[in-house]
Amino acid sequence: MSGLRLGCLMSSERVVPRGAGGGWQPVFSKGCEKGRWRARIIMNILSKFMTSRCSFCGSLLLSVALFLPASAQKPDPGADLMLLHPDGRAEVLVPGGATGAITDPVVFFDGEGVFYSQVKGLNGTSMHGKYPSDGADIFKLHTGAAEWASDIRSNEKGKSRIEDGVLNLGVHPLPGNRLVFTSNRDGFIPPKHLSPALQLFTVDYDGKNVEKIPVRAGFSRALELSYQLKGGEKRERRVFLWYPTESEEIKFKYAWQSGMVSPDAPVKVGAHPMIVFSHGFWGGADQSVFLMEALARAGYVVAAVHHADATPNQVKKRIGMPNFINAKGWKDDKFFDRKEDMSALLDFMLEQNGDVNSILHGRLLPGVIGGAGHSLGGYTMLGMAGVRESWKDPRVKAALLLSPYILPYFHHGDLGRVKVPVMVQGGTLDLGVTPFLKRFYDGLTSQKYYLVLKGLDHYGWTDFNSIGRTTTEALRKGNPKLIAEYSLAFFDQHLRGIDRKKALAHREEEIHSWRATPGAE
Repeated sequence: MSGLRLGCLMSSERVVPRGAGGGWQPVFSKGCEKGRWRARIIMNILSKFMTSRCSFCGSLLLSVALFLPASAQKPDPGADLMLLHPDGRAEVLVPGGATGAITDPVVFFDGEGVFYSQVKGLNGTSMHGKYPSDGADIFKLHTGAAEWASDIRSNEKGKSRIEDGVLNLGVHPLPGNRLVFTSNRDGFIPPKHLSPALQLFTVDYDGKNVEKIPVRAGFSRALELSYQLKGGEKRERRVFLWYPTESEEIKFKYAWQSGMVSPDAPVKVGAHPMIVFSHGFWGGADQSVFLMEALARAGYVVAAVHHADATPNQVKKRIGMPNFINAKGWKDDKFFDRKEDMSALLDFMLEQNGDVNSILHGRLLPGVIGGAGHSLGGYTMLGMAGVRESWKDPRVKAALLLSPYILPYFHHGDLGRVKVPVMVQGGTLDLGVTPFLKRFYDGLTSQKYYLVLKGLDHYGWTDFNSIGRTTTEALRKGNPKLIAEYSLAFFDQHLRGIDRKKALAHREEEIHSWRATPGAE
């Protein structure tokens, strides 16, 4: 058994000062016997949970005693903030004083600090008398949590820092022995903001399984893209759209995969970064919905279309299997229609952003666009990233390549032309593609990442990884979870400018191989 590590506690710091006219006043629902009282926090600390530098560093709170002031707004003086150790020792953390009282204590979720209110000016007051003359302030007594700088504030290499410390606030119970609370523990700094934002988290009653509550995913097939080529050919493509929303998700049946989205819900207010996705040969716009939904919940608008070679389009006009072995014969015109689809989709999406009658009006950040592609879709996106001059689309600022077919670019194209950040993902069972990815990675000169996942074959980036379960169930563990986490970290880092270097790192026990540009980790 071990008590709270008081040796690390900082001095108290005022959080919410008194305002004019008496200031903030705590609210209680219970009274108590007259006279002096002492509020006590009961901490039961299990040594097996004592771990350093984890998301719940140090102590776990197992129970908290009742805090019983004489009155909600007019307590009697002398209430101290105290710690009761497992061995029965009681220790005063903050004395109330002769004319003050400590009330309303709330322990941090990381177990290393406590919020409390200090009421002042209680001389001559009572539960039947006047209000405290000096009002009340909220203070915090803390050390910080996780891999923070030594004093939380200093700019130390590889450490998180927040000027005001780690704030865990607003706890509320949920069904299933869970709690919901707000916190800046992730250090997430939104675009154009200078300080970390509070985000919603959930946690078990015992302090385990801390999870950030994501924005929900919306889905729509209401938009249709129509564009005309220079030669007069007209093409029509149904747009598959995933996006952040505040509406409730429901179980939704795609062509054959069960997802969790809010169909045709309004797009979350604000302008969001955009990702365009290109599917694999004989695949489809909705072949990888587990990843599309994950991107939407993370705040991205994702757009995809069925290319001419998509399985749903084979009924109209069948396209035979190309010769993937003869990569030398794949010149600039090979599957150029895919590039045309993607560039037209970008045009269409940006037009919708300016259309007051569109669901996307004002919902996109025009200069913050990434591209993602699987297999032949990776071939498509790499061409647009600049490896082929005639394919290049400068609007694509980062390229995520999922088991991409890259052999043609060893014969036709210049990897040195790629100036945008690239992440390439492969799998140990992806025998037709992954063995060539290291050579491809080495040839890139832009900022780059190389990830090989264990036990993943060529279809591991499609919803074959979700058979028999919903997309959200698939995302909870294993390779689907890793694919989403690394992909999101990549786009966050290079599109949003969020520091995700900790997530863009080698996880030795979970993945097979990892490489990155020096300084990118």
